[in-house]
Amino acid sequence: MTMRSKPLLALFGLALLIRLAALFVISFAFGAAQEFSIDAQSYHQIAQNLVERGVFASTIDPPYLPDVPGTFRPPLTPLYLAAWYAVFGVNLLWGRIGLAVISAVSCGLTFWLGERLFDRTVGLIAGLISCVYPFFLLLAHVPLTETLSIFLTLLLIALLYAPQFETRLCWHSVAL
Repeated sequence: MTMRSKPLLALFGLALLIRLAALFVISFAFGAAQEFSIDAQSYHQIAQNLVERGVFASTIDPPYLPDVPGTFRPPLTPLYLAAWYAVFGVNLLWGRIGLAVISAVSCGLTFWLGERLFDRTVGLIAGLISCVYPFFLLLAHVPLTETLSIFLTLLLIALLYAPQFETRLCWHSVAL
């Protein structure tokens, strides 16, 4: 482990611990099964149907039938949740933990970008702010598209600023 990767891993670990603690505090305060929106309920239900029936469907969205696939919702969030459900079991807590992990990776990317564009102090401050930013903590609890969107946007920017971008142009072009 290099000196450059230690702060990144420490920030990721801190962000993950904060998110997991927030998940359990929020879940305890509001009840573990409570959903905050129809969108969140729909994403969870689609992911559940993908794992249990192999159908991209929700009774909340058109066509309102559990066995008829729908195209009302974008697929990335339900597929991500379904991957966690397939490995650990269909439980919203596992989906929330999956969102907490990807959100913690986003905090690490924020640090890396701040360090790359400015200096280590700016990166550390940006990473620490993203660790405790309340909206990001809430997004780890509520299964919405924003958590993955933030991660993918940061990943895209990080790939554009990666030092090997010029030498591995073909690989980055495929990744983007």
